[in-house]
Amino acid sequence: MPSCPNGETALAEDDVERLRKSTVVKLYVRVSALSYSNSVSSPVLPYLIVYYGGGAAESGLYQAFNNLFGNLGQVLWGGVGLVMLVGLESFCCF
Repeated sequence: MPSCPNGETALAEDDVERLRKSTVVKLYVRVSALSYSNSVSSPVLPYLIVYYGGGAAESGLYQAFNNLFGNLGQVLWGGVGLVMLVGLESFCCF
């Protein structure tokens, strides 16, 4: 097994690949759970906003921010996925 410059032993390539895949699976499970919980709560929240005294402006702001954060999340998770699956070098050159 190759050694690192500081004297530690490096992980074998298959170990690195296995760790990378398990990390990606955990990441997708978490994102899927968050997406499911958001999908369940999204139809109810505008009614709760109106019930607690909000109007059309507050409901519109909620919808606008919900869309904005979803779009920003796509960019963030796309970058994370590229770094984890392809490597940082390919992401920086993109």
